Amino acid sequence: MIPDFDIDLLRTFVAIAVTGGFARAGKRVGRSQSAVSLQMKRLEAQAGVRLFRREGRRMVLTADGRRLLHYARRILALNDEAKASLTRAGIEGPVRLGTNQDLAESSLPDALARFALTYPAATLEVRVEATATIAAMLDDGALDLALTLGLAGATQRAGATALGRERLIWIGDGGAPPAREAPLPLVLCDEPCGIRAAALAALETARLPHRIVFSSPSLAGLRAAVRAGLGVTARGERALEPGLARVAARRTLPPLPELNISLARAPSAPPTPAVDRLAAILEEMFADGMTPMAPVI
Repeated sequence: MIPDFDIDLLRTFVAIAVTGGFARAGKRVGRSQSAVSLQMKRLEAQAGVRLFRREGRRMVLTADGRRLLHYARRILALNDEAKASLTRAGIEGPVRLGTNQDLAESSLPDALARFALTYPAATLEVRVEATATIAAMLDDGALDLALTLGLAGATQRAGATALGRERLIWIGDGGAPPAREAPLPLVLCDEPCGIRAAALAALETARLPHRIVFSSPSLAGLRAAVRAGLGVTARGERALEPGLARVAARRTLPPLPELNISLARAPSAPPTPAVDRLAAILEEMFADGMTPMAPVI
């Protein structure tokens, strides 16, 4: 008979997946790297399977490890919500979150609804802005947390937690892919926009003729223009919805870089319990559906 999982072991296990390493997870849960390693051996004994395998100098999750990670996040979420429903003392006050349009229109509403339901005494304020604006507001103390989508390879903010990755893809209306001979009609967000810059750079490198036919400050405007057949756009996979489709002809359009999702805290003030709880919910919910970051020792 498989014994019940230890909540503390599962919490450290999830911390490894979120932070990307045993040492960083140890700092998060208040244990040494050797203690974290011993905890994972105990968890593997409880699970009866190997959760990690060595790749060179790194330890990465096995298929069983990834499967357990999915359940571990759900177990911890229910555990923490049960505790919070009985003892909500201290979980109150304002929590100010900044995020991008891409995230605000996809999984974020579920996370915010869960936070509001579990902690009704807390006051949630959300600002949807460009990444550069969010970064400035975080530095100025106008935000407590920043959940952002940025290009992989870009310099990550000091202290930010990487939640996962998402593919940046070409999106059209599902019709015939654009002909290579004609200038490619583009539908892009207004400047400044990192995805816009990445799309244009990829086309320039591929020497593919192109022209911007539609520019908008909002994702709703982009989607409407693409659905109308005005052109193609570059966006993360989460932007796909009815009426939009991945441009299938890979030989027609150049590959695009990946996107990183990260969560950063304001550097100027210590977090409150409410800020800590929203951060934990975001880490659990957003990391669950993303490409897992490889744990590293």
